[in-house]
Amino acid sequence: MATTVTVPSQRNKPPRLLRNVFSNWTCYAASLIVNFFISPFVVHHLGNTGYGVWTLIVSLTGYLGLLDFGVRGAVTRYVAKFHTTEEDQDASLVASSGMLIFSAAGLLAITIATGLAVFAVAHFRIPTEYQAAARIVLVLTGANIAASLLGGVFGGIIVGLQRFDLVNGVDILGTGLRALCILLALRSGRGLITLACIQLAITVARGTANFIISHKLYPTLKLSFSNADRAHSRLIFSFSAYMFLIQIGADLIYYTDTVVIGAFLPVAMITFFMIAGNLLEYTRAMLTGISHTVSPYASQLEAKGDHAGLQHALLTSCRFGSAVACPILITFMIRGGTFIGLWMGPQYVSLSGLVLRILSLMTFFSAGTYQAGSIMLGISKHKPLVLVRMGEGIWNLALSILLVKRLESSASHGARPFQELLSVCYSGRGMYSARSTFTPFAMLFPPGYVHGYRWCPLLFLRTP
Repeated sequence: MATTVTVPSQRNKPPRLLRNVFSNWTCYAASLIVNFFISPFVVHHLGNTGYGVWTLIVSLTGYLGLLDFGVRGAVTRYVAKFHTTEEDQDASLVASSGMLIFSAAGLLAITIATGLAVFAVAHFRIPTEYQAAARIVLVLTGANIAASLLGGVFGGIIVGLQRFDLVNGVDILGTGLRALCILLALRSGRGLITLACIQLAITVARGTANFIISHKLYPTLKLSFSNADRAHSRLIFSFSAYMFLIQIGADLIYYTDTVVIGAFLPVAMITFFMIAGNLLEYTRAMLTGISHTVSPYASQLEAKGDHAGLQHALLTSCRFGSAVACPILITFMIRGGTFIGLWMGPQYVSLSGLVLRILSLMTFFSAGTYQAGSIMLGISKHKPLVLVRMGEGIWNLALSILLVKRLESSASHGARPFQELLSVCYSGRGMYSARSTFTPFAMLFPPGYVHGYRWCPLLFLRTP
């Protein structure tokens, strides 16, 4: 009698999580190395004012990223789910609907950026000689956001298939090419407009590469504007609406500091602030390298009904994230100023070093929370995060405006040092972070210990 052997579907093979995590870290390491060497070059060639203008524009247009509306996360979530369950038609309809939504959002991004260029530039303390260039750069950056949104559909498909190695390979090539173009442009005396053109060209090239790769990986996925429909658009927005609100809160946290400084103080002050901010962004990138991997994996586990696997993924990823980030943050708190002096120059040690210490302390207290939120996103249980994130963002913005306005008056009469100004600007972000003081410590303990911070996410992972 013949024995029937069941061969598991190629789609249901477990992902290589460590490969994906280290692939993300390799990408971030490449970005870190490139930016480490190119940042002093850019600052010294553009000057404090020029670099401050560039950073201000990036912060302003960073809000256009909200036009993502959480759609890329929804595409990733449902492509991962439908690919696992072999529902290719539904995956095609979701991806096509996302592509149509992003096309409309891209046109809106260009329109808003043009409006900002015409009406908003004059309201910031940008020197007259930079205002014309700032307007052109704003429009080009809006086009860059539009290209990034549309390309995000293809990147979301690849991530949903958990092929982070391919996405990161494209990003590494793009990062290297962008750095080479910037070096050549600045050495030839080019300025802000050329930098914006380089960013746009690299974004378009990256989106094109991701489109080709997504088609090769998932040939049965049919992308067409004609495949977009209302039912799957509603499915996307049922997930993305809450993710959109979470992103608003995140943008209020991470983009408002430079905008507040640019609105109330000389734009050159942004440079001192962002030197420290960039260092911490690299540290957060290591955490997101874990959380981005965990989210589609959680979607796959949910599709299989593996609730025990979800719980294990939550606890393991949170402890791992804290163990990775905490030594780096402690080093920044102790020797961050010295590092900045060697990296950027002695004139930045005192001011940027102070901001780095404050920023590192607050990030240390919240390092273990990134992965829990990503798993909740992966299983569509992210609604409780909305109020928390929005509250944090509003609190940060309100404190930043209140405190910087008080110091603006004092500083104009020479009554306060610049160090205090920068530290108080950052305290808005810092004060809300005290809520998670014990998170990184608790995440390092074995699962047998009882910790209050775990209760909320675990409620969503219990077996029905």
